Amino acid sequence: MIKNLTAGPGVRIVNNSTNWPSFYSTATSTGNTLVGQVRYNGSNQSMEVYDGSSWLTMMGAYPQVELNDEVHSILDWAREKMSEEKRIKELAKKYPTLEDALLSLQHAQEQVKIIVELVDSK
Repeated sequence: MIKNLTAGPGVRIVNNSTNWPSFYSTATSTGNTLVGQVRYNGSNQSMEVYDGSSWLTMMGAYPQVELNDEVHSILDWAREKMSEEKRIKELAKKYPTLEDALLSLQHAQEQVKIIVELVDSK
């Protein structure tokens, strides 16, 4: 059983609860049935545990760890960008004008980074 799952940036925990009873005995346990005693109930095909006053069906919930919707959107965007960049690079191998344009774009992006750093350092 996984315990103490915590969601973080981009991750959510679904169905993070359980109905497992406590298994301990108390001084008030009397009779033939003890707190924590386990049995199989054939009529509903489930395991049960005695809590001191009644039989509880043992049900477990298993948490699912998922990426949240925002992360799914980011991944979709990244896949599109990667596919687009791959296609452009393949075309640039065939067409020198496109290759020149990509080099100019790279140079312009480097200049933008330099200017941003200069502005941020003021």
